[in-house]
Amino acid sequence: MPNFGGTPETFRGTDKPLNYSLKFKNPDPMGKFCFTFDESGVSPADPSITGVGFLGISGYEGKLYDNDENYFHSYSHKEGITIEGNIFEDYHNYSVNGVLINSNCSRESGEINTFFYSGINLSNFDCQINENYDPL
Repeated sequence: MPNFGGTPETFRGTDKPLNYSLKFKNPDPMGKFCFTFDESGVSPADPSITGVGFLGISGYEGKLYDNDENYFHSYSHKEGITIEGNIFEDYHNYSVNGVLINSNCSRESGEINTFFYSGINLSNFDCQINENYDPL
């Protein structure tokens, strides 16, 4: 399930809605990896955690999970996957390969300004973040 830490990529940050597109390929189906959108800094609840996790997607043993620990998709090392989503003040939604999976997944509120990844090689994924997203 989602965990924190890993390699951070910081961006301008916003507490307004944003959307993202996360594409990855060749994950080790028996390994563990995760992507999280966070706020940089130190967690007030647990100072040993760097970054406050707002939402995350993780892979383990060929299955993908969201931050509510919902299993939502299987994968293999031969498959490329695209996860797209919209992040709002108190929830987010996401789709896999163009199919809506969850329209109301929880998230912590606050500014998102960091994207963390771990357990996957940088050359095997791409994350695009649109901070100027204006939902209809």
